[in-house]
Amino acid sequence: MNKLNSSLLLIVILIALPLSFTISQPDKNFDTVFNETRGLTHDGQRIEACDLFESVGNAQSFIQNEEVNRQEMFLYERAQLFLDVADELSNINEKKKFAEKSCDYWREYIEWYHSLKDSSKSLLNTANRRIIQSTALYGNAIVLYDPLKILNEFINNVPDLTYLAPDAIDKWCSWLYRCPELREVRMQDRARVRREKICNEDFQDYWLDFADFEERWANSFNNLSSSSKNYYLRDASRIKNEYENCQ
Repeated sequence: MNKLNSSLLLIVILIALPLSFTISQPDKNFDTVFNETRGLTHDGQRIEACDLFESVGNAQSFIQNEEVNRQEMFLYERAQLFLDVADELSNINEKKKFAEKSCDYWREYIEWYHSLKDSSKSLLNTANRRIIQSTALYGNAIVLYDPLKILNEFINNVPDLTYLAPDAIDKWCSWLYRCPELREVRMQDRARVRREKICNEDFQDYWLDFADFEERWANSFNNLSSSSKNYYLRDASRIKNEYENCQ
């Protein structure tokens, strides 16, 4: 081999070395990512923790070999973190961006839980059986991102009505009172505000959709006491009656 060819071969090897070295480097493993995100969150660096969560790419592939409780913690804490950041931000566009991400991640959590076999669900620790909490927090994220989508989101992305607890239903109802100004309504004003909105063509469909959903949910959610079930059924009936009585 002449000197020119030898020199070219050496150059090719030197160029290739950094590439091969990079390729051979292992990706961050589950423990590294999870512990680092927790550390960043604890230190108040929540945006950086969000970036680290996003850096893993396909979460399902990333967690697929982990024990089911570790999978649950990763998916739950990721969605919760993005919701917490959205809740704290004052910039509307940034708030919506993180809330939208949180919605995506709560949907992924719900889909993951729903796809688990019963044998896997039985392995979840009590503290990690959080499907009901997740749907309530999903509702919070929807309200921060786009409240008008709450019905479609719940109908299309919560595959089992028993995953929705009263917290989620109450959050939806609270938004109906506050929409569109998003101001708190005093208890003594709720009856008047309710009647006005139900009889307002711009809002009445939201109330009627809610009433239909509330009725179906109350008849499906087995953990309601008799008194609570009757409360929600009466509430749905009252909405429909007020609509019928609109002048």
